[in-house]
Amino acid sequence: IAELLSRTMEEYWMDENARWNDLPAFAAPYQPYPHQVEGLCRAAWENTILIQPTGTGKTLTAAMLIDLYSTRSTIILFIVNNVALVSQQTQYLKRVCRSPWARVAPSHEAWQVEAGGVVVGTAGSLLKLLPDMPLDRLAMIVFDEVHHATGDHPYVQIMRFLQSYCPVNPRIVGLTASWLHGELRDLDAKRHSLQVTVGATIYIPTIPDDFKSKATFTRVEYPDVRTELTAGIQMAAWITNVAGSFHPELASAFANQANKAVAIECGLGMAGLSVFPHALCEIVNAQLHAKAAHAEDELVGESVKQGLQALPHAKSVLQVEGQPTVCGPPSAKAQVLFDLLAVRKGRTLVFVEQVCFVLPMAAMLQAHLQEPVLHVSGALSMLRETRDKHVSAFRDGTCRFLVATAALEEGLDVPDCDCVVRFDSFANVKSHVQGSGRARQLGAEVFYFDNSPEEEEKRTATMMGTGDGPYDAAQVSIAQQPGTGEGHEWGPEDTIWHATENKSFRGHRCISCGAYLRITSRAYGLGKKKKERLNSVEGAFVCEGSPPAVSCSQNSPNGGGQLNGTMVDEVPCAPLTSFGQSLAAQPVAGDLPNSGQGHTWGPEDTIWDVRQNRSFRGHQCTGCGANLCITVRAYGAGRKKKERTYTLEGSDQCPCNKTQEAPGTMGGPVF
Repeated sequence: IAELLSRTMEEYWMDENARWNDLPAFAAPYQPYPHQVEGLCRAAWENTILIQPTGTGKTLTAAMLIDLYSTRSTIILFIVNNVALVSQQTQYLKRVCRSPWARVAPSHEAWQVEAGGVVVGTAGSLLKLLPDMPLDRLAMIVFDEVHHATGDHPYVQIMRFLQSYCPVNPRIVGLTASWLHGELRDLDAKRHSLQVTVGATIYIPTIPDDFKSKATFTRVEYPDVRTELTAGIQMAAWITNVAGSFHPELASAFANQANKAVAIECGLGMAGLSVFPHALCEIVNAQLHAKAAHAEDELVGESVKQGLQALPHAKSVLQVEGQPTVCGPPSAKAQVLFDLLAVRKGRTLVFVEQVCFVLPMAAMLQAHLQEPVLHVSGALSMLRETRDKHVSAFRDGTCRFLVATAALEEGLDVPDCDCVVRFDSFANVKSHVQGSGRARQLGAEVFYFDNSPEEEEKRTATMMGTGDGPYDAAQVSIAQQPGTGEGHEWGPEDTIWHATENKSFRGHRCISCGAYLRITSRAYGLGKKKKERLNSVEGAFVCEGSPPAVSCSQNSPNGGGQLNGTMVDEVPCAPLTSFGQSLAAQPVAGDLPNSGQGHTWGPEDTIWDVRQNRSFRGHQCTGCGANLCITVRAYGAGRKKKERTYTLEGSDQCPCNKTQEAPGTMGGPVF
C-alpha cells in the first residue's frame, strides 16, 4: 500500500496540469490562510514582490510556490540577506515543502541538489555558485527581505548576472514586510527603482486585522545626563598604544575599533567600558577569521593566520581572560533599562545599533539580572558557531534575554518573544516594521528609548500608502530626540553658516533663544550603508528666552555682525538656504547672476527637464515659467569648496512683467 501511495503521489507531482488548473485546491493541503492563497495565485503567474506584515506567513507562500514550480530537474534559489537565516529557512522549507522534487540544501551543500532542488543561501555565497550552475534549469528565485535590492547590494549583482548569462526567464518572487530601504523620501522613485531592479511588481494581499501585530508600544523616558568622556578617550589611547606592538594585522584591527570606547562610555557608562576590551577582542577575532576565509592572495591569507595565532598574546596584554567582569556604575540610560527588564517574565530581545555595544550590554544585564544574557551580531563581528548557538538558546528558551544588532531585525522566528526594546535611535521605517515584528507573542510589548512610536506608525502608514497625506518630518518634535537640550523651541532643519570654522552645517536654530542644534551624521556598518544622526547644542543647554538681536556688518561670509556685543565669528550666524545664501537675504528678481530682467524667481527646487529626461536644481519664474539652472563646481584642496553658476533657459526679458517688457521679445517656458 505504501508503494502504491508513493507511486500515486509521484504521478500527481509529475502531472503539472493537476497543480496549475486549480491553485486554491493545490494550496489546500498546506492549510493556508486566505491572504496566503491570494499571494500564491498572484505570484504563480507573474513576477511579484509580496508585502505582508511580519508573522503573516510569507515563507509558507514561498514554500507553496516552490512546490508548484518544482520538477525532477528544476533548480530553485531561495536567497536570504544574512548567514543567520540560512539554517532557519533551510529547516523550515524541508519541513513544509511537500513535492518530492523540492530537495532543500544550504549553499555550502549545494552539491546535494545538483540534479534538481532548492538551494538556500546568502546572495554572496550564491554569486560564487552561479557560474557553475546549469542556469537553463533555473525555474524560480525567491528573494527574502527583497527591500535590500538597492545600490550595489549582492541581490542586485545576482540580477545583473542573470540578465547577462541566464538563457531562461525564471519566476521572480520577493518577500518583505517593508519595501522601503533607507530614508522616507522620494517614495515613488524608490518604489519604481525596486520594481525595475528585481523585475517584479509590488503586491499587497488583503490581510485581516486579526493577523496583524497587536503589540503595545511605549516610549521610555530617561535622564539626559551629559558627562565628560575622559575615561573612554584614555582607554582608546591606551589600546591604540599597546596595539602598536602587536602583529600588523592585529594592530590595524584594534586601532580601527579603539575609538569606539568613547561611544561605550557615553551610552553605557563605566560599567560598559570595563567590558569593552572583551568586546574588542571578539570583534577582531571574527573580522580576521572572515578576512582569512575570503583572502584571494595567499600572502594576505598567511599574514591573517599569523595575526590569529598572535591573538592570545594580545588578549593577555589587554587583560582579557575568562568571562568579563563588570565594574563601575552604568549610565543613567542603562539603569532605566535594567529597571525595566527586572520585572519582565517572558523572552526579551534588546536591539542596539553598534556592534561594540552587544557584549558589554549583555554582560551588564547578566550581572544585574543574575541570569544568562546572550548577544548576537553580524557575520563580520561574531563567529558563525557562536551566533547560531546563542540564537538557538534564545529560541528554545534556555536564555530569556538576547542583545542583538540590526542583523536580527529580519527573519528571526521566535514565536514566544513577548518584548522588544530599541535602546538606540533608528532612522528608517524598516527598523520599526522589522524590529517590532520580532515580538510575536500575544500581548507583546515594544519599548523605544529614542524614537516616538506614534511618529514611526505615521511614517509606516505613509510608506504603505495608507497615511493621511505625505509624512512631514519637519513636524516631528525635535525635543523628543536625545542631546537636544531642555526647553528649546527648535525651528525647521536647515543649513547654517559657522563663521569661525568658515563652513556650513546642518542643524536647527532655537526660535526662543537663538541657540543652535548641530546635526552630525555618521555612516557605519557593512559597506557604511547605515546612518546615525547625533545632536549637539551650541549655546545654552537650557533655553534662556528670547533670541539675541543681530546687527550685521561686512566682516563675515554672511555679512558679518555682532550678537549682543559678541563678534559673529565666534558663534554661528544666520541659517542658509543653500551654499551660503542667508535666509535674511533670500534672492529676489534680478539678485541672481545671469537671471535676466523682470523675472520673479520662485524658491530653489529640483526641476524635471523633459527633453533631456533628467532633473536639475534651479529656480522657475512664477510669471513666464522660464528656468534658471544651477551648476555646482567643486574646487580647491580636497575639492571641498563649491562655486555656483547660473544659466537662464528661456527669455532674457520676462514677458509677463509689463513695466519692463521689451518690444518684440518672446518669452515663455522651455519645458
